[in-house]
Amino acid sequence: MMVRSMNLQRFSTERTEAPTRRRRTEARQRGQVATSRDASAAIASLGLFVALAVTGRGALATVAASMATTLAKLPHGSLTISAASSLGQRVVIWPLLGVLVPVAVLVAVGTLVVGLVQTGFAFTARGLTPDLNRLNPLQGAQRLLSRRSLLELGKAVLKIVVIGVAAYSALAGAWPQIFLLPAGDVGSDVGFLFNLGLAIGLRAGAAGLVLAAVDVILSRRQYEQSLRMTKEEVRREHREHEGLPELKRRIRQAQRRLSRRRMMSEVPRADVVVTNPTHYAVALGYDAERMAAPQVLAKGQGIVAQRIRAVALEHHVAVLERPALARSLFFGVEVGEWIPAALYQAVAEVLAFVYRQREGVGS
Repeated sequence: MMVRSMNLQRFSTERTEAPTRRRRTEARQRGQVATSRDASAAIASLGLFVALAVTGRGALATVAASMATTLAKLPHGSLTISAASSLGQRVVIWPLLGVLVPVAVLVAVGTLVVGLVQTGFAFTARGLTPDLNRLNPLQGAQRLLSRRSLLELGKAVLKIVVIGVAAYSALAGAWPQIFLLPAGDVGSDVGFLFNLGLAIGLRAGAAGLVLAAVDVILSRRQYEQSLRMTKEEVRREHREHEGLPELKRRIRQAQRRLSRRRMMSEVPRADVVVTNPTHYAVALGYDAERMAAPQVLAKGQGIVAQRIRAVALEHHVAVLERPALARSLFFGVEVGEWIPAALYQAVAEVLAFVYRQREGVGS
């Protein structure tokens, strides 16, 4: 029996159910979305090297031409440190910045777009809220020894190996030329090193992009796994979801009871109640000094109509059977509204009859 109860308890805590829409919405509100840092880094690095492959050679040619022109125009004599610094800024730094800054901006924008696409444009300030639990050394040690941390460590080692192999593949065939660099001229050496750096960067970036694609798939899988729910959580959420309409229904019922009670308190001050005779009942009140037209003080059908009729008789309010008028008032006028002009004649006749009855009783 004990073994059976333990199995049932373990089964009830297993997260076997797909996350509901509410669960996903709450996770997004907490800033919990499926993201891959590797994807942004891979796009940024590969984009940088692709941009350099497109514009880098032109930038080097521009710097070389500027340097040759400037050096040819230099006056003869010693070159001071300040003059050399100014020359370097004018010939090398500013031309390179003119090429590299737009490239850096484009790479940054591309990285931002990749991040926004991954998160689905989800913004939240909860991540900025300080969490003192992160300072707990025990929980920190648990995070370091967790399955997720070990997986991240394995991914990091795999990235180093794969990207290292990709970079070495570009470097392996260039060793003879590398050893001959001291014997070459500066221009050819710079061009060779630039091309070699581009080859290494492009291969490493391509390998990183493949790894990032795998990481995106794993991140989404981990995210879906973290959102999975137990059967009890699904049942509880279903009960809460179903309980909300039930709560609204009870509130509406309470509001109707309160409104009916308030309406019944108006019946004693009515001048007349017209009925159908038992299906509908409408209480009318009229004060020539304060009202522009007779007013519907209460109305109801079925049991409510019988209650209006009983309250009227209890307080000696006239009750008249006028089926057509009762139906017109019930369906055409809300409680608290003045009667429409189309019913003036019929209501005036009823009130006149009631007033004559009162005068006859009084006399």
